[in-house]
Amino acid sequence: MIMKKQLLLFVMMLLPMVASADAVEIDGIYYELITKIREAKVVGGPYGYSGDIEIPSTVVHNGVEYTVTTISGFYNCESLNSVIIPNSVKTITNDAFRGCENLKSITLSNKLESIGKGAFTYCYNLEFVYISDLTAWLNIDFEEHTSNPLFCCNSKGNLKNHLYLNGKELVDLVIPNNISNIKKYSFYGCTGIKSVTIPNSIKFIEQSAFASCSGLESVHVTDLDVWYNIVFEDIYSSPLYYGHHLYINGVELKDLVIPNGTICINNYLFAGCSGLTSINIPNSVTSIGNGAFYDCSGLTSINIPNSVTEIGDSAFRGCTGFTSIIIPNSVTKIEEGTFANCTELTSIYIPNSVLEIGRQSFAGCTELKSITIPNSVTSLGNFAFGNCLKLETVIIGNAMKTIGIYYDIYYSVPGGYAFAYCPEIKNVYCWAEDVPAAQETTFESSYIEYATLHVLSTAIEAYKARVPWNSFKSVVPLTEGDPKPTGIIDVITDSNSKLEIFDLNGRKVAQPLKGLYIKNGKKYVVK
Repeated sequence: MIMKKQLLLFVMMLLPMVASADAVEIDGIYYELITKIREAKVVGGPYGYSGDIEIPSTVVHNGVEYTVTTISGFYNCESLNSVIIPNSVKTITNDAFRGCENLKSITLSNKLESIGKGAFTYCYNLEFVYISDLTAWLNIDFEEHTSNPLFCCNSKGNLKNHLYLNGKELVDLVIPNNISNIKKYSFYGCTGIKSVTIPNSIKFIEQSAFASCSGLESVHVTDLDVWYNIVFEDIYSSPLYYGHHLYINGVELKDLVIPNGTICINNYLFAGCSGLTSINIPNSVTSIGNGAFYDCSGLTSINIPNSVTEIGDSAFRGCTGFTSIIIPNSVTKIEEGTFANCTELTSIYIPNSVLEIGRQSFAGCTELKSITIPNSVTSLGNFAFGNCLKLETVIIGNAMKTIGIYYDIYYSVPGGYAFAYCPEIKNVYCWAEDVPAAQETTFESSYIEYATLHVLSTAIEAYKARVPWNSFKSVVPLTEGDPKPTGIIDVITDSNSKLEIFDLNGRKVAQPLKGLYIKNGKKYVVK
């Protein structure tokens, strides 16, 4: 029985290499002929194909001419070097060239409509892709990234692909004016492209259209409004994510002034734009989209106005130039990864309007030493402050109910790592009388066995009885002099004196040094 199964498996593996019973051989290439519509499909031969193959646009069999419209059957042709596909071909099927490990170049039809899944998987040496019409290329439906011959990488996983238009390598890509939508995977893996010019006609760029275009250096548009109005399906849709520098009529955009009247900053709009050094967001803006300023490493500061009510996932992730962040009191939730990997961030002000701090929101902020979570916050997501390597002091408000207890579907692990890998934690001040629900992994590898937990005197025994709070070296009562998570927004001052100044932990400062503070509930910078 086992032998029969093995034999069956072997036969199935050979199927793509064997011509169908109805296939005919013409000049060394096998075809499946569709007599009703007089079309031909290239299929596998009994011994596979090798060397350099040029497929004709038409073939004649028994005096009848057939148009070649479909390509299949090159599966595992390891000795195949190059293929020229005629302009009559409309379809390349699933797995058509899969496993052609020595295929170096392919010339594609300018009538191609679709390329199926896995068509170029394991084509490790495919480096040269030739086309004659850029508009035709942009009209191809690539079913997935492995459908695109530009995606092919060597056996070490390195992309090295180049697109040639009419025999000349496409280095400076100019999208034609008649294109409104760049389809998914269109330039996935095209490492030879150095610049992209986007015309005014572009409205939508689909999934991963420019993924892994690692050679990109710049993106060009004629009007900033054109760029504002583009909808990017994901972060890899944008050529700017790899190009890093955006040029408006030949001048690099460094100081961004968002036009007054703008309501929404679209998802991924400036993701990867490391050339940006400053941003002015007007009071008309109510939402900042997912990944809008992802990896804008040139930014050193940003003023988010109180008009903003929503800041999307990873909106400022990887903004490594930030040293301080003030979240406006119009925001009620800090989304997933919003400020993750802001590696120079030393101070964060979270207002009393915030109810929830999402997963990974401040993960990897390696310079952060202290964080105050206000009384309004009721839940803290998985890995919210994970890998904050210098975090010493954590102040938790009195409304906290749950700390990363949900199951993290993305990572398929329990979601308890809110303060994981924070090895410098020394003091945690928790003002919640009811012990927040947490998991054993909440302080994973944060050495809380050497830290002190400060809680209300009436709740000490309850904390000592619960995981992970019972792992602290000591649990002591809060005192009047301990830092409080409230008192910043509603500052009460003596009318006969100067306005009091507070640090971002809510402590009054008599003589503030250079840095960021709160004065009368507003940002106050001492230069």
